[in-house]
Amino acid sequence: MRLRLVLASLAVAVVLVGVAPTARPLSGPSTAVAASSNQQGGSTDDARRSSSKGKQSSTSTLRRSTTPPKGLQDMAMSLSDDPRVRDDFWVAVERARVTRIRILVNWYGSAVRPDPVVLDRVRRAMREGLDHGARTIVGIYAPIANPTNGDIKVTSRLVSRFRRFTKALAKGVEDLRPYAYLTWNEPNYWTMWPAKHPRRWVTMSNAGYRGFKAGDRRTQVLVGETAPYSRSRKGQDPGLFMRRALCLTSGYRSRTPSRSCRKRLLGDGIGIHAHDFVHNPRYRRRPADAWTIGNLAKVRRQLGRMADAGRISRKASRNLHITEFAYRSRGSSRTGDRRQATWLRRAWKEAERHGVRSFFWYQLRDPGAEHTWASGLQSETGRPVRRVWRTFRYLR
Repeated sequence: MRLRLVLASLAVAVVLVGVAPTARPLSGPSTAVAASSNQQGGSTDDARRSSSKGKQSSTSTLRRSTTPPKGLQDMAMSLSDDPRVRDDFWVAVERARVTRIRILVNWYGSAVRPDPVVLDRVRRAMREGLDHGARTIVGIYAPIANPTNGDIKVTSRLVSRFRRFTKALAKGVEDLRPYAYLTWNEPNYWTMWPAKHPRRWVTMSNAGYRGFKAGDRRTQVLVGETAPYSRSRKGQDPGLFMRRALCLTSGYRSRTPSRSCRKRLLGDGIGIHAHDFVHNPRYRRRPADAWTIGNLAKVRRQLGRMADAGRISRKASRNLHITEFAYRSRGSSRTGDRRQATWLRRAWKEAERHGVRSFFWYQLRDPGAEHTWASGLQSETGRPVRRVWRTFRYLR
């Protein structure tokens, strides 16, 4: 009898030794993605056999898996030739667990390749980003429209130059593993693209897409990058602009039966700028063509209908990124620090709820007083510490 008890005790001990303790995952977007991948690898039968406690854990993991990677843009800091300024930026990137940075390269219509000095700065920022755990989205800033009347003649030669420029840019940075490319910044804003020629923008954006893919076929290319709403009579709400560019009626039917009307906008995903400086992030702005943080459900529906019409791919319609978001820290549209912190937390939840793939804040620090735009998470000097910066740091 004693022998049996001893043998039973030894068997229990062996079982206990063979069970490894469950590792507690680190917090953050990368871990969330890994957790999601591991969860998808399990069998359906295992999921059905899980207990109610297991189901709660699974739901929690699913929510974490939809948390967008956190992005930041401040080119005055990330591209600075002053190493102290760059150090401040990268320290902030690490403290806030930022995993994406955004850099735009200027193009004014004539160049066929980036300026070597600019390209060197971009490459330096991308290298430093990788050293600090952040990959880069590289885009184009092209204020080519006439500043007086917002017009320009969009010729085939102009389109060709843009394709060559984007190809050279992609070739110049592909070895640094960019996260994505962006074809055009805010085409629905009147200084960025002539409002009279929305359909020609599709031709230009497609040229950029093909150029980026010719230089770097592996990296995704995001298109759109629309301003959130018409800020003046010369601008257009993004939903309206996109329908006009894609030759669609308000009911998402072709405006004409011609083949040119059915031209598809090439892209692997959609980028939008979702600012709404004066409203709570849950506010549903009118019209529905305004693509703000509070209208993400409407943005999703509209992109889905564009995919139904064959104007964008289904994959692109589901791959949505907020490539600019912020609240103004001075000026007529200023939002107070306490409210910024509260609204940012809500905006992050809205982005998470609607499956946004990345979320970028525009400006780490306020620029000098001579600049009209200021939306820094920090003051010009970084002191005193703002509530919105603390909130941004701990967004998970």
